[in-house]
Amino acid sequence: MVNSSQVVAGPRLTVCAAQSATMPIDLSALRAGLGGTAAVCAVDLPFGSPEGPNRSAILRAWDVMSRCDGLFVRSGSVPAVLIDRCGRLRCVAVHGVGVEQVDVEACWARGVEVTNVPGGNANAVAELALALILDLARSVSRQDRNVRRGHWDTCRVIGRELQGALLGVLGFGNVGRLVSQKASALGMSVLANDAMLTDASIRAGGAEPVGLEELFSRSDFVSVHLPMTEQTRHLVDRRLLGLMKATAYLVNTSRGGVVDQEALADVLETCHIAGAGLDVQDPEPPLPGGRLEQVDTVVLLPHSAGSTNECLATIARLAGEDIARVLTGKNALNFIRGRLVSR
Repeated sequence: MVNSSQVVAGPRLTVCAAQSATMPIDLSALRAGLGGTAAVCAVDLPFGSPEGPNRSAILRAWDVMSRCDGLFVRSGSVPAVLIDRCGRLRCVAVHGVGVEQVDVEACWARGVEVTNVPGGNANAVAELALALILDLARSVSRQDRNVRRGHWDTCRVIGRELQGALLGVLGFGNVGRLVSQKASALGMSVLANDAMLTDASIRAGGAEPVGLEELFSRSDFVSVHLPMTEQTRHLVDRRLLGLMKATAYLVNTSRGGVVDQEALADVLETCHIAGAGLDVQDPEPPLPGGRLEQVDTVVLLPHSAGSTNECLATIARLAGEDIARVLTGKNALNFIRGRLVSR
């Protein structure tokens, strides 16, 4: 951690934390990570563009952000038009792993470093993925909805136990490995596919390496843990979904765009697969009245996998430490240069 003795002389540095009421930042942990290198100011930044319904709120936030040396962004976006206004800006840190909400190329063109926090939310996301797997296996949310409607005697669903079930993990990075470990502790066997890893590395992580087709055709549950890139957009398409067993479930806690949602809606509506648990959708927020909302075998969450007290504190502290490194002329540990994401 950078401490106050390492502060560069000159005007007081400021880091702006962009958050919202439902997507807060642990400001105390951020200050601890910065170690006195910079002061912290917080702004409420909704998602959307300044041409949309949140125009006034976005422009107010941008006015504050334009005067800062560093940005720590959880809510909202950082487009090129904002970066152009930020004459002092030296670092943009993203609250998590994915950097889609930041115009990374525009930052690089202006000499602004972009950082993320790979692994900072891994345990929280892995636990939620497992929660969705358990929910789907026993129809917890579905039965809860029906009990509340007064259907006590008619809403019981015969579920399945996880012990002995086969879990397919698509993407065997920080989160995927933790999901594998937790699932194994419950008696599940694990298959894994990751184009960036060798078979030996996957085996060392406790899973059996398999090809994409085999993972989807054999698994009782498929859990998706891939970054959003040009190569992974709609990777889980109609063909792969069509390989799944009628008794199988899909879980996605990575990025909504990795899964072709129209194809997913088709296989769910026709009962080609048993159900799905989604913490992410494409777009976000989803358009009202979407097809997935109408399917009773789908569990939908509002991209909340990383929303735990422990996760927020860890991410803010680590991001603060990297911001401090950049502001004091050092190299960030988790810079996004020559790569779009690190898991």
